[in-house]
Amino acid sequence: MAQTVGLLSENRARVDFAVGAVGDTGPNLSPVVLSDLSDTLVERGATFSYQIDAQDPEAGRVLFALFAGPPGMAVDGLTGLVTWDVPPDADELNPVVIQVFDDLGAVTLHRFELEVAQGNRPPLFGNLPSELVLTEGQPLALQVVASDPDGDAVVFLADALPPGARFDAARGILSWTPAYGQAGAYPPIRFFASDGQSVTELLVPVSVLQGVVPPSIRAPEAASVTEGGRVLLRLEGEGDPGRALRFVALGNTLPRGASLDRLTGLFDWAPGYAQAG
Repeated sequence: MAQTVGLLSENRARVDFAVGAVGDTGPNLSPVVLSDLSDTLVERGATFSYQIDAQDPEAGRVLFALFAGPPGMAVDGLTGLVTWDVPPDADELNPVVIQVFDDLGAVTLHRFELEVAQGNRPPLFGNLPSELVLTEGQPLALQVVASDPDGDAVVFLADALPPGARFDAARGILSWTPAYGQAGAYPPIRFFASDGQSVTELLVPVSVLQGVVPPSIRAPEAASVTEGGRVLLRLEGEGDPGRALRFVALGNTLPRGASLDRLTGLFDWAPGYAQAG
């Protein structure tokens, strides 16, 4: 209901405008799809067509849009007629999603899947684990295997590799030795297997456990000493921050009369006469 209101300005000019009230009509309801695709098997080289029947509960206009589908598929935005010329190299399974709108933007997703008779089937991964759990300093060599149900050759790719990891696409081998300091969780590695028409993707999460850094020793400079003299050498090494280093001489390798301090790494030797050599 509207009513005209008149106003007079300071210079006595009259201005008329209409005012009214609009009642709340409630929430806008999404369109309802009435049709149901019963035959989802199509032939290569054939033309597929499907008329979507949908209504707006508020008796408004209904519009259509292709949200997802195989290459070449189309839908008439006004009538809802779906068409597709099935190519000879079509995939075996083809999921389709159609958006059904009303004038106010409410949307319903209409989903179905088309099966192409003798269509191309994607490769299948064979041996990949669901998760990779590694340890710092421990090498990994993972053989990636995939087969194609149609007997086509399979090509491998990998993406989102952790720093330092390498993937040999020709042999399908992932190799990596996590360095010390690389412990933690990483984004999933993305493996791809392609037969030239279809691509299969597999995500494998990666986590690295903290390892124990093995001890190492820096070789001292060569030293010489005369009989009756004395030589002092301090050995230096490094290892895991949480573990104390101990210095030992393997076997019976210390010269007679020499000593090696286990805690400090100090080598002390005063060769006696008759020890020249």
